[in-house]
Amino acid sequence: MKINETMKRYLILLSFLLLVSTLTAQQNWSGQVKGTDGQALEYANVLLYKMPDSSFVRGAVTGKEGYYFFEQLASGAYFLNASLLGYGDYYSPAVELDASGDIQHDVVLREDGLMLEAVDVVAEKPLFEQKIDRTVVNVQNSITSAGATALEVLERSPGVTVDRINGQLGLQGKEGVIVMLNGKRMRMEGQALVQLLQSMPAGQVEKIELITAPPASFDAEGDAGIINIQTLKNEGEGMNANIALNTAYGQRAKYGGSVNFNFRKNKLNLFADLSMNHDYSLHDVDISRINEFEGRITTIGIRTQRPAFTGLYNARLGLDYDLSKKTTVGLLMTGYRRHWDMTSTTDNTVVDNIDGDLSSQLVAAEINDWSHWMVNASVRHRFDEHSELAFDVDYLEYLDDNPVSYLDRQRDSEQQLREEEFRSLKYTPLEFKVARLDYKRRWRPGFSSEMGIKGTLSGFTNDVSVDRLDKQTWVNDPHFTDIYRLDEKIAAAYASFDITLSPRLKAKAGLRYEYYDSDLGSDQEGRLLLQQFGRLFPTAFLTWELNDQQQIQLSYNERITRPAFNDIAPAFFFWGFNTILGGNPTVKPTISRKVSAALRHKSLLLTLQYSDDDNPLVFQPEVDAEANVLMTRVVNMADRKGAMISLNAPWQLTSWWESRYNLAAYWQHFEPIVEGEVLTRNDRYVTATVSQNFKLPQDFGAELTANWSSRRSWGLAQVPARASFNLGLQKSFSPDVKLSLSWNDLFNLGSFFDINFDEPDLNIVYRMRYEFEGNIARLALTWQLGNGKIKRGAERQTGSEEERRRMN
Repeated sequence: MKINETMKRYLILLSFLLLVSTLTAQQNWSGQVKGTDGQALEYANVLLYKMPDSSFVRGAVTGKEGYYFFEQLASGAYFLNASLLGYGDYYSPAVELDASGDIQHDVVLREDGLMLEAVDVVAEKPLFEQKIDRTVVNVQNSITSAGATALEVLERSPGVTVDRINGQLGLQGKEGVIVMLNGKRMRMEGQALVQLLQSMPAGQVEKIELITAPPASFDAEGDAGIINIQTLKNEGEGMNANIALNTAYGQRAKYGGSVNFNFRKNKLNLFADLSMNHDYSLHDVDISRINEFEGRITTIGIRTQRPAFTGLYNARLGLDYDLSKKTTVGLLMTGYRRHWDMTSTTDNTVVDNIDGDLSSQLVAAEINDWSHWMVNASVRHRFDEHSELAFDVDYLEYLDDNPVSYLDRQRDSEQQLREEEFRSLKYTPLEFKVARLDYKRRWRPGFSSEMGIKGTLSGFTNDVSVDRLDKQTWVNDPHFTDIYRLDEKIAAAYASFDITLSPRLKAKAGLRYEYYDSDLGSDQEGRLLLQQFGRLFPTAFLTWELNDQQQIQLSYNERITRPAFNDIAPAFFFWGFNTILGGNPTVKPTISRKVSAALRHKSLLLTLQYSDDDNPLVFQPEVDAEANVLMTRVVNMADRKGAMISLNAPWQLTSWWESRYNLAAYWQHFEPIVEGEVLTRNDRYVTATVSQNFKLPQDFGAELTANWSSRRSWGLAQVPARASFNLGLQKSFSPDVKLSLSWNDLFNLGSFFDINFDEPDLNIVYRMRYEFEGNIARLALTWQLGNGKIKRGAERQTGSEEERRRMN
């Protein structure tokens, strides 16, 4: 295997960081906090102060073994303060720290005679928090979010775009986002994922992490980054439950609810989640296109209303059991079913300059059932406070059953009627087996590592066909009928290092190797695509705190985006006259490189980013001019480069009024491919997100948010400017009961998907406008039951979370 110049530079940089870390003088203070009985105390607060002015230096919270660490301290005299609820405070004598060695100082806390029955700690977090590799959206601090859905929160988040038609989410101008729920990959079909997020009450979401530069411990999958949705957690011994009910109305009714349950006692932790959501929707679709072939010019207009019902049902059941203080075993089972049922009527008008006009009415009855179940077994062993080993095994199954029946009634210029019945069928079972082993260790203060291996076996059989009724007999259309089979193997190994070079300079570097073996074929065409290659994916981060008010952050990473399984296991949907939405089994993965820099001054954050993508994926129409057929599907472009600059600025106007502004400007260079010819396109656009939060008397709150995006390019297509305004009101009856009313897209300005392909020289003149229900009013009630003095349970993470995005 050859190592390219980029990798050589990266390895030299990594070696330099390790060398500097080794040579830097280490002056550290560590110890353990115990009770008088000798038992380690968890969650103790340990604060370090410097003499002679008693200025605060750093703080720490002890883990399960009671240990605390203060790393890379300057020489001088220090003293320690340790405290824990139910225990008396401890103050150490002054200790001189110099280059002669580290300080090991254990603390013994004595029980306090005065015990408190309960303490409420309320911490205010900003709506948006910026960290080195991610933006954190604290959903619970958003009133409109509390009454909205997780998808609506994402649509209002800085840098996030949502394509509801194709089931894709974008981040900072790029598609290919991984979506996780509590650190677990949501491997779902794109429409099911969008529908799930649309039906998930945002009142159940604690925060959303927009991770733009994932470290090497994550799979290299996903060139746009990761969106991690963290739901509210139950904390403590005892029983706790959360009930949420929601109802909404746009043009049709929507309703649903969820129950979250947690029980923790001694060594056992049980948890379960159940949710059900029904959505009656009404969408409008307008399509127009022009086709020219040998002097024949055909103009087609398509208009349809899509009244649909979507039922989404989710379940999760799990347990964790502590075999000992150091070893925990877990079992997790999840499943969902998404049922889509729609009957639509499409009116088509066809104007032909040679044969005359044609009108048709296409009635489509569609059912789309997605079902899934997963089982995960895990073992986690903590050798000591410094090291931990985790092992996960997952088995997943999916089934996509998507039959659509059509009745096409056509009338020509002489009003002659012709009727045709046809159907499209798709039946796709998918299977995944995943195993992962991870090891974390803190070797010494200021230097820690994480390493692991992972293997994935996956495959599907996709039976897709289009049949036409001929004299009461169904006959296959060979252009759209085949059976596709995929056999895929991915093996990976990674190592990542965290290094503290000085009290204000920290670095993180990692390297991930992935080997990819994919064999895709069909019964009719034989082998379609064989891919076998291994590749290194480096990541590097550097944080330099200039002072308490200013910070510089740098990062570099390389990633891969493999096509979603639904793109390479396609179904065919007929929008109208010879206008088809399909798939492409021959698309290749995208390789991406991204470098970013950020400068923080107090609460202002300026971010710069540059990326370069090989074989980027994009939805693009392909025209068969002779047959007058247009199919829109995922294809590869030759190249894409992009740059971004953004500014995030909060403004506390009064004690009860807070504003926040996020502005971003993008430049992108595209090289789409049309009939083998590489074209060149450049684009510039701007986005803005503004939020106004108000704290009102009598435990009322209000929030107004606005989003705007200028006109932009999307491959060959143009997407018009769009905006939305959202209003929310909330009343807290108690800390456990909240009622929220939200009004989404007040003026119905942003609830549409509009793309315009205007390339007459390429015989591509095509526009599609898909209008969703905007202006939706939603009422949500959340009710917390059970023990309020809960201890935070362990975060469950499976080995297959990185696989699930490809179900999008």
